[in-house]
Amino acid sequence: VLDFLKILSTADPVQTFYAGQPIFRAGDRGQSMYVVRLGSVQILVGSLVLETVNANSIFGEMALLDEGEQPRSATAVALTDCEVVEIGRDRLLEIVREHPTLGLHLSAIMVRRLRATTFLTHHDPVTHLPNRFRFLELCGTAVMRCERRGGCMALMIIDLDNFRSVNDSLGSAVGDEVLRVLARRLSRTFRALDSLARWHGGVFALLVEELPSTDGLVAVAQRILETVQRPIPI
Repeated sequence: VLDFLKILSTADPVQTFYAGQPIFRAGDRGQSMYVVRLGSVQILVGSLVLETVNANSIFGEMALLDEGEQPRSATAVALTDCEVVEIGRDRLLEIVREHPTLGLHLSAIMVRRLRATTFLTHHDPVTHLPNRFRFLELCGTAVMRCERRGGCMALMIIDLDNFRSVNDSLGSAVGDEVLRVLARRLSRTFRALDSLARWHGGVFALLVEELPSTDGLVAVAQRILETVQRPIPI
């Protein structure tokens, strides 16, 4: 593992941030990255946590890829009281000349975070199922496929009764675990070519493709009811 803190110079400026304080926000213009010297920082994409960055790790590196100062695509917030070192493009080039393997290390971090960002864009962070935006894309593709090949397709909505009362009485952590368990159980219930998504709250959506007719939907609905009705140990 590359030791960023050993690479830095004592001349590199150190900044202090308190827990909850933003280091930069999405939309801010910048052309620098940061190394965490002490404490922890969270990278947020919207309201979702992309990653928690601890001492000897970097964040904000995407800004160095753009020409000029471009708006940042994520927000960085101090999770604890922390110290960070800001590294501009010229300083980074100096460091890379002295430590060429840093370039490969930075590339690996960028690729990993880009993949994670892409996943968060299209998937629900709790269940890891496709979210409503990805589900609508899947529906559009399925409609075109159905028109081309013939046959039937169906869209089913699975709305959990009284799900809000679980969150209210037992807490959101228990509610999230209920959703994860149901997502796993439902995913095992359907065929690989069917698409299950979390629509919102306690609502799931199911896309069923390549049906010879709609007669089989009653059996699908029955399997859903049997799956949802099974007790969930908390």
